[in-house]
Amino acid sequence: MHVSLPNPGRITTFLTADEEAQDIRKTEDEANAVHFFLFINPHSGDQQGAQILNLNLGLICFKSLPNVQVHVYSLVDDTECGNGLATAKTIMAHKEQLGLNPQIHICCAGGDGSLTGLLPKIEDRGMDVNNILFSLLPFGTGNDLARFLGTWSIDKKAAKDIMRSGHLRHLVYKQIRGRPVRLDVWNIHVTTFEGGSIRPVSQKRQVDEEDFPSEMVQKLLNNGAIGAQCYVGGDAERLRTDNRVANIASYTIQTIKWGLFKSFSSVTSMLDRIEQFGDVVAYVRQDKYRKRRFSISNGRSLSSVGDTKTLDDTDHHTNEHEDDPATKLRPVIINSDAIELVFQNIPSLWGRMLNLWNKAESGSAIDLGDADHHTSIAEGVDPSKWHKQESFDGEFELFILENKLSYVKKELAINRTDLARIGHFKQASIVFRNLNEGQNNPSIPKRMQSSFSLKGQSQPYRESRKDSVRIMMDGEFFIVHKPKAIDITFWKQINIMGPPDENVDCEADLSSEASEGEEAPSS
Repeated sequence: MHVSLPNPGRITTFLTADEEAQDIRKTEDEANAVHFFLFINPHSGDQQGAQILNLNLGLICFKSLPNVQVHVYSLVDDTECGNGLATAKTIMAHKEQLGLNPQIHICCAGGDGSLTGLLPKIEDRGMDVNNILFSLLPFGTGNDLARFLGTWSIDKKAAKDIMRSGHLRHLVYKQIRGRPVRLDVWNIHVTTFEGGSIRPVSQKRQVDEEDFPSEMVQKLLNNGAIGAQCYVGGDAERLRTDNRVANIASYTIQTIKWGLFKSFSSVTSMLDRIEQFGDVVAYVRQDKYRKRRFSISNGRSLSSVGDTKTLDDTDHHTNEHEDDPATKLRPVIINSDAIELVFQNIPSLWGRMLNLWNKAESGSAIDLGDADHHTSIAEGVDPSKWHKQESFDGEFELFILENKLSYVKKELAINRTDLARIGHFKQASIVFRNLNEGQNNPSIPKRMQSSFSLKGQSQPYRESRKDSVRIMMDGEFFIVHKPKAIDITFWKQINIMGPPDENVDCEADLSSEASEGEEAPSS
C-alpha cells in the first residue's frame, strides 16, 4: 500500500518493501529491455510511415517479442523528435549507471535523407554514436543506403504494406538480429560568395535573397553530386507525389527529357581546384574556358598558370614542407570536360547498386603533368595507388561523367567499366571560381575582361546557369547561387545494421513466435 504524509509544498510517498522490490524489478526489466527508437518520416515513399504515426502510439510492444520496446516518434516534428532523443539519451545513461551495456537501437523509417537529417540532432545532444546501433526501414524512393546494406531486397515487401499482420514486427526483429556494418559519415559545408544563397530545388523562388541562407552544413552517408543528376533528380523532386511508383515514373521521364532534349552545363568550367588538407592536389586548366566568361578568383585561381614552376612559386599551392623540395606536391590537371562531378561514400547511386568505381577497368579524368624528382603528386590522385572503394576506410571517391553519352551509357548499363576517376580523398575542398570578378580586375588584361566576367546584374532569386549550380546530397537537391566551395571532412564512423547472418532464419523465428500470439501495440 502507499502511505502519504502531508508536507508543505509537496507530497512524499513511501513504498512498502514488496512495492519497492517490485519497482526495482520493473526498473531493471526496463533497463535490460531492447530499446528500439523508431523515427518516422511520414512523407517518404508511399507515406507508409504516416500509417504508424496515425495510430498515435508512443510505445509499441509485441507479445512475441516481450523484451523489445519500440518507441515511436515523428522525424519531421522537431519537438517530438527532440523528446525522443532526450528519452533515448536518458535510457542510455540509466543503463550505464546500472553497469549495463548502454547500447540502444535508433531506426529511421524514410528515404536516404532521413538518417542524414537525424545525425546532426544526435550530435547536438552529445550522444555517443558508439553506443547506438542505427538501422533503416526503407520507405523512400531510391533507398540507396538500404540497397548497399543488403536490406532493401528483403524489406521491400514488408515496407510496402507496413500495417499487415506481422510486417512491422518482421522489420523491427530483422533490424535487431541484423549484422552491424561500419559506415563513414562526412560533414559537408557549402559556402557561397557575397550575395550568394542556397535553397532547396523544390522551394519556390523568392524575390528577397535574404530569405535564403548563404551557407549550409549537413552530414553525408551515401553520395553527393554537382551537375547532371541534380538537374534530372531536382526536376523530378519538384513533381514529387505521395506515390512511390509515380515518383519513379517521374524520374524516368526527366531522365529521358534531359538525355534527349535538354543540355547540361559544364561542371568543370565552373570549378577552380580541389584541395586536400590545404594543399592543391588537382586543378582545372581554365584557359579552356575563357570564352565562357569566367574570372580569376581573388588571385588564388590557377586559370593563368600552366606549368609546375608557376605552381611552386605560388605560396598557396605549396604544402607545409615547402623548404624541402622532395616534399612539394605537384597538382594534377583535370583535363576532361564534365557534366557531373560525383563524391561517393558507398557503391550505390541513382537508386541502384551502381558500383562504378570498383567495376572500372580503365579511365582517368586527370593529367599527371611532367614528372619531376623535386615534386610528387598526392597519393589519392595517383592512379597507381587507386584501390577498391570501401564504406569504412575513412575515404570517399571523386569521379566525373564527361558528357551526355557517358551518362546515358552508365544509366543503361552499356559501359560501366570505363570511369573518369579523380581519386580517393580523406578530406577535400571543391573550390569554385568567383564568376563576377572579371570586370575591373587589374590582374586581368582589359582586352580579356569581357570574356572572363559575367555581363549585367544577375538576379539572385533566379536559377541561372551562368552563376548557379545544382548539387545533391543523400537524395536532397539544392540550387546554389554564386557557389564558393564545398568542404568535405570526416566526422565519425557509425554502426548500421545490415541483414542477419545467413544461419539466422528470421522467418522461422517469427513463425514460432507468432504462434504465441500476435503483436499487441500499447501506448
